[in-house]
Amino acid sequence: MSVAVGLVTSGSRGNRLVFYHRGGTVTTHEDVASVLPPTTLAEILAPSSLMVDRKFELSVDQWRFVGHPFSVYNGTFSITFNVVFVLESHCSEKLIEAYDHLSHLIGSAIVHEEKKCDFLCQEVNLLMQLLEEADIPDPSASHLLDRSSLAKSLSSILLCLQRGERHIQVKINGWSDVNMFIKFDSSKMQEAEYDLSDQVFFVRSYSALLLFESPDNVLTSLPPSSNPAMQRLLSVVSPLKNLQAVSLDADIPLVLVLRLASHLVHWRKAMAIYPLSENNVYITSPMADTRLNSELSSQFSDRFHDQCLADILSNFSLPVPLGDIKDIIDDETIVIWLLQHKQIVQLHTYVYIVPNEAEPPKINGNSPKKGDALKQSELLSHLTPVEKNCVLQTTAASNSDDLEEFARLSQYFHGNHHLEGIMLMENIPRSQLLTLIDKFSEILVTCTLPEHSIPSI
Repeated sequence: MSVAVGLVTSGSRGNRLVFYHRGGTVTTHEDVASVLPPTTLAEILAPSSLMVDRKFELSVDQWRFVGHPFSVYNGTFSITFNVVFVLESHCSEKLIEAYDHLSHLIGSAIVHEEKKCDFLCQEVNLLMQLLEEADIPDPSASHLLDRSSLAKSLSSILLCLQRGERHIQVKINGWSDVNMFIKFDSSKMQEAEYDLSDQVFFVRSYSALLLFESPDNVLTSLPPSSNPAMQRLLSVVSPLKNLQAVSLDADIPLVLVLRLASHLVHWRKAMAIYPLSENNVYITSPMADTRLNSELSSQFSDRFHDQCLADILSNFSLPVPLGDIKDIIDDETIVIWLLQHKQIVQLHTYVYIVPNEAEPPKINGNSPKKGDALKQSELLSHLTPVEKNCVLQTTAASNSDDLEEFARLSQYFHGNHHLEGIMLMENIPRSQLLTLIDKFSEILVTCTLPEHSIPSI
């Protein structure tokens, strides 16, 4: 985790540590500022001209310093600066790369503001003036936060990281956005089922969006340059409504709706789910909080009139359709809350073609004529030779209508689409799809899996 953040400058006034903030972290390590004086930190962290716009990484004892230096020149003001994060030495390489990228984003925003309104020049001069006015110059002094906008922004970013917040969203100088997700390598920070960023690949026209916060809060967090269509989307989005219906209600092209939905999922403002219905099957998440006196349990009781979270979760101990427990859970907002807090996961049925390569070809007395055989081969041309041969050896393949329907739907039989998605995309009823799967059961296998945890075969 991040122990501290600092701003180091190098210019006509030498190398200076103009700001340092430790935040509210609790760590077994000493504070680096109590071991190394500001002048020493300034010398070892000041970037050289060769390091500009490159990854900066330095290990000293139990600390690791990560930054991304930048250089600015506006005619009267020339300076090289480095926003440095102090990490524990044992952090992973991926986390180091993430902090390097975060420092790059912060530095880019500062450079933009400097070009726009001399922001860095003013902030550095202010911080240096405050340090020189103090009896004992201390770059970690609290009064710097009260006077400096840049110091306050860096402190805000550090505190977000120390609280374990994955989404860093701060405006430098009240304008330039710094938006990023940090994937912590602590086991406490790992997602129970899957990383939400992977969900972007699962946002489809039949998906619904489940917001993690109110539409108003989402709108407030958007940058001024955001697409105006986002407001229309948020006004009609619902976990009961697929994105195709949202597109019609909001009068937004479906392609744009999918793009906007993917952005909301990527930035952890929403998750993609299958629209809520009585046929949906759910089960308790492996990472569900079943403790009776947990903070999450208290939040649930406050939200739903003293109901017990553990009691509600007990209804999902085994896979159960919502329709079967509607007498117990008659409020759909409870299900929405459980999904938002990852206490339950939806199960879907996926279909796989599993050819039996060891089985010798069957001798069919009613072999197709040459023309029919050519037609059958063309229908299944998108399958592998092994899959094609196994399909043609099934009993159901002798019926041309069944074979044509199988050929049309076989693109979905590699475990990448669940039954509900196939039904919506092909506009066929569940009974028709299940009948086809049953007819070709010699080579088709169905698996019930949590959404988004799909193995490939």
